[in-house]
Amino acid sequence: YTKGVSHKLISTGEAAIFKSFTASSLTTKELVELKTLFFNDYDVSFSVKGYSRSSTNDTVIFLVEGGRIKFEGDEIVEITGDAQILFENIGVDISDKDGRKLQNARAYGRYHPSAKGY
Repeated sequence: YTKGVSHKLISTGEAAIFKSFTASSLTTKELVELKTLFFNDYDVSFSVKGYSRSSTNDTVIFLVEGGRIKFEGDEIVEITGDAQILFENIGVDISDKDGRKLQNARAYGRYHPSAKGY
């Protein structure tokens, strides 16, 4: 800073980290910081509004804009509401003959790191 000289402020965007994940292995910190879910090479995305993790950490349910996405381990086993319509729109068959859904889904997350330590 130099006295008497005008300076322009620089705006920066919010820091974000993109990485693939397995829902059941996400830490509490990662769940808190997860803001967006992406699937199938970013063909479909969902804003994360909340989550619930079972006490055994094997089931994670994401509350997304317009529905829910439920993982058991690394498999999506339930999709509800508008989330289901969006998956169908990209040609993803959300139920197979065994009743399991989107096995080995390529899931990516956008995380907004916080200064809080969880």
